[in-house]
Amino acid sequence: MRWWVCVAACVVALQVAEAGRILFMAPISSKSHKNFYMGIVNALADHGNQITMVSPYKPAKERPNVREVRVTNADILKVIPNLFEGNKITAPIHLMLAVPTICSDALSSDEIQNLLKEKFDLILLSAFLGDCLLSVVHQLKLPFIYVSQVEMMSPFTSLVGNPDFPSFVVNPMLEMRHPLTFTQRAISTLSGAVFEGIFNYIVSSVEAECRRRGLCPDDMPSLSEMRRNNSLLIINSVETVEYPPRPTVPAAIYCGGIHCRAPEPLPQVSNMEYRCFC
Repeated sequence: MRWWVCVAACVVALQVAEAGRILFMAPISSKSHKNFYMGIVNALADHGNQITMVSPYKPAKERPNVREVRVTNADILKVIPNLFEGNKITAPIHLMLAVPTICSDALSSDEIQNLLKEKFDLILLSAFLGDCLLSVVHQLKLPFIYVSQVEMMSPFTSLVGNPDFPSFVVNPMLEMRHPLTFTQRAISTLSGAVFEGIFNYIVSSVEAECRRRGLCPDDMPSLSEMRRNNSLLIINSVETVEYPPRPTVPAAIYCGGIHCRAPEPLPQVSNMEYRCFC
């Protein structure tokens, strides 16, 4: 796993060779999302960067060069039911309807507002439902990088000008397998357009709520415009194992598996300790 590519990409965005102060904002996320994010955080910290990580969860452990800031008023688990127990269709709908309020609540928290008084060199921003946090990017006047907790999807392709072929590369939510029939290609294309429309509607709703509450300054450009000003898009996927393969632009950096650690050796046991259960 060439995890160093992610670190190098962040250094390029910083446009400096020495260590920097990096703010990673992911206050609206799940624990599995944070596992991936922390792989990036730890890799950057290992290279001497000072990282401030904003998330809704307590740190699993303390480590040098990493400061974790916990935001407690943006817990998505309070909004959506358990996906393993509830309806997989209604849960995303509940989440989408709640996104404008959740995002503004996170932005208005003392934990994030206090960060506006600090100095940073670069911002890493979760691509998952955190668009109102672009207000922080605007106020601090810093370059920023999007980090996607999933593979490249239609709403993310436009962030870096990546070509999108929904008739060929299927939305992973559809669970279709190649080779595709004509009907499946048509469904995938239509769902891509619908998904893109829903995503744009969410962004506009988030912006409306953010401006209504005075959290997005009057001189701030629209969120749609700011989203396209990102420096890079880091993706939680491995390019060489994606099927079918898709074309990607240099601004899309694949970092899947960066959170994986080397396995620890199994404990040594004697033959007498083995048990057979039937």
